[in-house]
Amino acid sequence: MATGISKKEQHSVDSLTAVMPHRDPHPLPYTNFFEFTYPNKISVAEILKPLPSSFLKVMRSGETKKITTVDDNSIILADNYFGLHKLLESGEKATLIYLDPPYNTGMDFQTRDLKHAYNDQISDTAYIEFMRRRLILMREILSDDGSIYLHIGHQMVAQLKIVMDEVFGVKKLQKYYHS
Repeated sequence: MATGISKKEQHSVDSLTAVMPHRDPHPLPYTNFFEFTYPNKISVAEILKPLPSSFLKVMRSGETKKITTVDDNSIILADNYFGLHKLLESGEKATLIYLDPPYNTGMDFQTRDLKHAYNDQISDTAYIEFMRRRLILMREILSDDGSIYLHIGHQMVAQLKIVMDEVFGVKKLQKYYHS
């Protein structure tokens, strides 16, 4: 197929710049790595530092016992940030993580009797960092054949996709369903 470009045009400065990016004063990046940047974003090393916390096992009798490791098939009732740190500390791996975090809808929610239930509004940056910290911990405890299912509203899907690409790598997302 003929392009209609003469030899003179093929060797012009514009053509050479297009095929020789080193001549471009602002070359495009040649990497697959990217990240969000924003104020108060903490490093991965800081997120992975052990957190002093203790957990109790509630026995059938109602008594409690301090635990140092998490048993298989356990349910941890805690802020998930501390629970994830405890799993990381124990060296346990998870094959399935289901996450249903706040959606950051920007709204207040009430119970059926019209009492305040919870507030679902923080700044987008705070929400992204809140999620990023937890996703980094999840990455560390997830087994090689494990899966994460993230249940999220439409309000922050695009931002969380980018955060998950940053944390897990762009090629890790296998399927995306929206209903």
